[in-house]
Amino acid sequence: MKSIVRAVDSLCVKFSYIAIFATFFLMCMTSVHVILRKFTSLGGINASLELTELSMVLIVFCALAYLQLNDGHVRVNMFADMLPKKAGRVLYFVILLISAVVLFIMFYATVLNISTQFASGAQTQVWKIPIWPFVIITAIGLLLYTVSILFKAFDVLLSGSNDKEEAAGGEIPAQANGGFDV
Repeated sequence: MKSIVRAVDSLCVKFSYIAIFATFFLMCMTSVHVILRKFTSLGGINASLELTELSMVLIVFCALAYLQLNDGHVRVNMFADMLPKKAGRVLYFVILLISAVVLFIMFYATVLNISTQFASGAQTQVWKIPIWPFVIITAIGLLLYTVSILFKAFDVLLSGSNDKEEAAGGEIPAQANGGFDV
């Protein structure tokens, strides 16, 4: 089982590199677009909105599983902190299971959409970039996110710890968990 978890974790990290590359591409494209618009008569990069939209798909769906892997999502613990530890663990486990079910439904709907996008030949208007590869990437990202949430749920169930802080036996610095706990 640990080898499966390690393989999925490794895949999540590798998939996050796509998000990193897309973020870098988006930053460079935006900078060039602004410079061209400001200092030349070209008016910027043609169809930069298309490229921005496609980049955002990559950034969001390629990074979700990695965020889950590193407990980087925003959480509000006010209610859970008032519960006994065991009840808090049960609540966290149930929330993770509900999240996994919703994400699996999203994954299933996205998989069904792949063939529709492919068959229709859907593409961007200006650069004629096909949409279906981005729908596939979205589906893979949702699947990785679903699996990583399920792994976390079973980790909470089996180990009895909610997060890195509790597993470490106390407080951990905010930067160690991304500083996202509220």
